[in-house]
Amino acid sequence: MNDGTTGEQVPDWEKVQEVAIALLGLTERHRKDRLRVHPEIPCLDDFEQEGWIEDSNTSLGWVWLTEAGQARSREMLRKHFGIVVSAPSAPSGPEGT
Repeated sequence: MNDGTTGEQVPDWEKVQEVAIALLGLTERHRKDRLRVHPEIPCLDDFEQEGWIEDSNTSLGWVWLTEAGQARSREMLRKHFGIVVSAPSAPSGPEGT
């Protein structure tokens, strides 16, 4: 996307967030644990407001994907990467461990 004034490419933040939640979910599937994230990732607050992550103590950099976050991740993996992932058989997050 071009900003129209300087010719610089401006990121489409909606797509950035879609890809970020997809990758968080893909990472969580392999770790089966909480996720270590960089505390300054700008979309973490948005993900928490959407209900996609919990325990986002960004100063510590650990998060869990909620069931809604896992579902969103699966949807975005399919949309952006053509990866079809089945729902997990056991819940993740603090209550599932």
